[in-house]
Amino acid sequence: MEEAVDRLLDFYLTTTRAAFKHLRAFPGQAPPGRFADLQDAFAWLDAEQAILITAVAHAAAIQRHTHTTDIANCLVAYLSWQQPYTDWRTIAEHALNAYQALGDRRGEAMAWNDLGYARSDVGCLEAAVDAFEEARDIYRELGDRRGEAEFWHNLGGTQSGFARNEAAIDAYEKARDIYHDLGDLHGVARSWRCLGLAQSGCLEAAVDAFEKARDVYRELGDRRGEAMSWHNLSVVVHEAGRVEEARAAARQARQAYLDAGDPDGAAWVPDWGPAEHQAGIS
Repeated sequence: MEEAVDRLLDFYLTTTRAAFKHLRAFPGQAPPGRFADLQDAFAWLDAEQAILITAVAHAAAIQRHTHTTDIANCLVAYLSWQQPYTDWRTIAEHALNAYQALGDRRGEAMAWNDLGYARSDVGCLEAAVDAFEEARDIYRELGDRRGEAEFWHNLGGTQSGFARNEAAIDAYEKARDIYHDLGDLHGVARSWRCLGLAQSGCLEAAVDAFEKARDVYRELGDRRGEAMSWHNLSVVVHEAGRVEEARAAARQARQAYLDAGDPDGAAWVPDWGPAEHQAGIS
């Protein structure tokens, strides 16, 4: 019986690792292996979600720590798109306990980050900040500047989610500066875009941030990131009554989403016709 359980856990471990590669790939990348593309990986995860959650809990209960952490990592990445928050928090806690048992400090920091996100998404701000700070302390102990940048970025997202915009702006700026020092342009672009969202009450600052994000994504050839930046820019200028600019940015956003193979993203972009125009300036 024990051997059968191990074989089943091995199967889910191998397959979730293959799915995880697709969830973490940059746009346009297609990692070789079990799944043809991101949609194929998502289809498998959708079908197996309930079993995978049970597998993590069982692996944790029988102290299969590597199975626990690796399956949990893939599930957290998947659940961050699907957003069943209770499962996300439980899985992150299993992963945290397993990394602590393994003495894996970097993994422990990752799990604290995931737990911070999960706590934030159920409205527990202070508990989320505590989790992120646990991750930060470990990254500093390890001398991991990229991890510290992720801490500031995560903290910015949490503060923004609770409408603490000044604190969010400060955190995103710290993340952006570290990413810049590291030469991580994806991190820089992501921070600029989040700064634009946090500064939505200050039109020119928001426009400047979205344009900077768009330009860096364009330099990287990341059409989906560019699409999101155009989309954000379209919304913020429309709210200021600059309708023609909004329409032009929306056209750019739709085309970039389509170029990135994301028709659903393109469908979400408003066309700012007469009804939207009237609503936007009333």
